[in-house]
Amino acid sequence: ETNLATTKAAEEELHRQLEALRAEMASQQEESKRAILSLEEKLGEEQGRTQGLLQREQQACEMIQSLELKNNELAEAKDNLLADLTQANSDTEQARAKAEAP
Repeated sequence: ETNLATTKAAEEELHRQLEALRAEMASQQEESKRAILSLEEKLGEEQGRTQGLLQREQQACEMIQSLELKNNELAEAKDNLLADLTQANSDTEQARAKAEAP
């Protein structure tokens, strides 16, 4: 009977320890779930910020491309005006030479 009582007491102690371990595991699982949810929320916030930055970067690139195109158009217009001015000066010189010729 002593062995039976000792075995029974050991079994009860093992059950108590098992229940304590189960409770601890459940507590750790809940803590892990909360940590994961918190990290997922932070990740979502960071992804939102990143998306916003990417959109602003894309807008800036589009503006730069637009400005480069406008700059090229202005350079072409300047070249055309310079060519027109050069031609007008040449025409003026020819007309002056004809007018001064005897």
